[in-house]
Amino acid sequence: MNRMHVSLAAVLSFVVHVGQAADETRLIEAKKIWESETSVSVTDLVRFKDVWYCVFYDRPKDSANKMLRVITSADGVKWESASDVPCRFASRGDSDPRLTVTPENELMLVAMGNGPVDPADLPPLKDRRHTTQAYSWTSKDGRKWETPRLFCEEYYRVKCVRWHKGEVYSFSRGCICGNASTLHIDGGGRGVVYQETPSYWPGPGSGSLVFTDDVAYCFMARNPTYRIDRETREHYVHKAPSGVVSSSKPPFNDFSDWKDLGMRIANPNAIRLADGRIIAAVGLFDKKERTSLCWFDRKAGKLRETLVLPVGRSAIVGLASHDGHLWISYHKPHDEKSHVYLAKVKLASGMAD
Repeated sequence: MNRMHVSLAAVLSFVVHVGQAADETRLIEAKKIWESETSVSVTDLVRFKDVWYCVFYDRPKDSANKMLRVITSADGVKWESASDVPCRFASRGDSDPRLTVTPENELMLVAMGNGPVDPADLPPLKDRRHTTQAYSWTSKDGRKWETPRLFCEEYYRVKCVRWHKGEVYSFSRGCICGNASTLHIDGGGRGVVYQETPSYWPGPGSGSLVFTDDVAYCFMARNPTYRIDRETREHYVHKAPSGVVSSSKPPFNDFSDWKDLGMRIANPNAIRLADGRIIAAVGLFDKKERTSLCWFDRKAGKLRETLVLPVGRSAIVGLASHDGHLWISYHKPHDEKSHVYLAKVKLASGMAD
């Protein structure tokens, strides 16, 4: 009888172990989809009208023409250039491009411009000498783009753009001395719906918004505090605070109840899957600097690492869910060049929040 119990326990243990292994989140493939002769940075990814679109900042070799390059693919294997969106500020270029799909079924591209202002630029910028400003473009096919529009308040860097029930929301943080420790959440055509200036310095880092039916979650990295060695005059990280998360219910105008995630994070990008679960790509630093996928446990208010991505560092990546898989765009440097990669991940099933 004892032998039977031992054998049965061993069999059950084996079955459970196999089931868990088959359910694990795993990397299926990661491949290069675009080569650049110089450098690219900050990619984003979206599926639009059954076609993939990827955007990134690019500067062709031996050219002063900086641009936001949009590439497209029907199957995620063969990619071609769809359009080159000229940067609003040629001297500095545009940064942090974000791609979304509007309720009118159009592509919307949002990017930050930083540089001297053209006198013929859009009001109210024409009276400025220099600015940092977010712009938005729309397109019906990813190839022809409408005239850009001002997207949000000047001198705030947009880090995330999300649509919820027909309204657009964004997370941004200040980037000049007067507002460098201030975060903004804009939404619903109402302008700034939430503003906070944390007590710690140098303030908020990147952030990401994700919506369920009746709750908005905001993930935020907190910038490390730097100090200067009085003898060597070298800068060093004095304190690297952990990331935080907050939630808000309609009308999504109060994110003040921040919860500590218990881990230092960078460049969070969170999305909600079709089954309601929330997954995020974040930079982590506890062991080795890396970019990982993490499940978000809503009840515990914590992130749980599930897969290290082949990015090699903490990076801003694009996320899109399709056909039961998670697709991730990212860039990696290679001998003074940078290339764009696409990873395909099989997600574990049956995991409760």
